[in-house]
Amino acid sequence: MAKIYLDEYVPRVWKLYLDQAEEAVKGGALSNKIKELMAAAVAIASHCEPCVKLHIRRAVKAGANAREISEMAGVVVMLGGGVAEIWARKIIEGELRSLREN
Repeated sequence: MAKIYLDEYVPRVWKLYLDQAEEAVKGGALSNKIKELMAAAVAIASHCEPCVKLHIRRAVKAGANAREISEMAGVVVMLGGGVAEIWARKIIEGELRSLREN
């Protein structure tokens, strides 16, 4: 992860945030894969491109496939409309292409 000022100026706050984020997506009643797909959906709805990329990669690592990611995006589009579709398509297709190339 790129160095940012939060880790320099408030390291304990930053560490607690990262710890909470990791704990939130651990498998439990919902699998890690489902939680990462949920995180990607929220990231799309929030238009956080780095977040979408991160959670798509993590979802794939947890076993998600292109169809599952596409269906997740379809739910976001249903709630967010055409703007969500255009925005999400570009990022998701780019990340899946990048993962195939690596």
